[in-house]
Amino acid sequence: MMKSKKTQPTVTSDRDIHILIYLWKWKLATTHMLHYNFFDGRSKTTTYGRLYKLKSYGYIKTFKNESFEAWQLTKAGFQIVKSCLPDLKEQGFRSENQKHDLLCSLLHQGTLKTNEHKGIDFFTEQQLRRYADHSIHDWVPDSSIHRPDGYWKFTPNEIVALEVETSMKSNARLKDTMQYYASHPNINGVLWVVPKPIYAQKILQFEKKNMCHNGLKHNILSLKEVTNKLWQSKILAGPDEGLNIESFITKKGQRT
Repeated sequence: MMKSKKTQPTVTSDRDIHILIYLWKWKLATTHMLHYNFFDGRSKTTTYGRLYKLKSYGYIKTFKNESFEAWQLTKAGFQIVKSCLPDLKEQGFRSENQKHDLLCSLLHQGTLKTNEHKGIDFFTEQQLRRYADHSIHDWVPDSSIHRPDGYWKFTPNEIVALEVETSMKSNARLKDTMQYYASHPNINGVLWVVPKPIYAQKILQFEKKNMCHNGLKHNILSLKEVTNKLWQSKILAGPDEGLNIESFITKKGQRT
């Protein structure tokens, strides 16, 4: 007698679908981030139980490095949610650099509840890369020439880009990047994370050579400090030198 083929469990919970979409959008997220966004008011035991159930279904899996354990989508999970996504120009879901992408996810979201926060919008590198042109939000700057690691938008018209560099760009690429930002005055600020503090002056020198007409807007942080302190990390150089990321984001939000 032939054995019946095992069928994939069906996700029926709206929360489960939203978790999978969230992991597609951000690529990686810690248990704390998922608990904060989807299980607030519930016990951590409930959160772990549901995440490990989704893992047992084969829809998500874990990633561990020396600092964090995180969750990411699997191919089976992507198949579940791709019909829930806007039109895509490029199919896919995987992180090509998990350590980098987890840091971007942690930095971009910080202490904000991304599914509920009023007045702040997010657009991730995943969305920039994969959304069809007509699916991209009207406020998002053109990314055909340069694609940062994501954007924050503070209503009505305050846009900040995120650039996380685990190894520094060549001079040619840095020049192109600065020319991109100089030609987009609607991008009001850029937060850079760089592997060595010496690169801070290099970025500022390139900015002065490729100045945007609305003034200085590049702030630089240390990769080492950001890895350890996240939103409590202080800006090393730039117009908001001395502010930590949380204060910088709060300052931007207060202009809305």
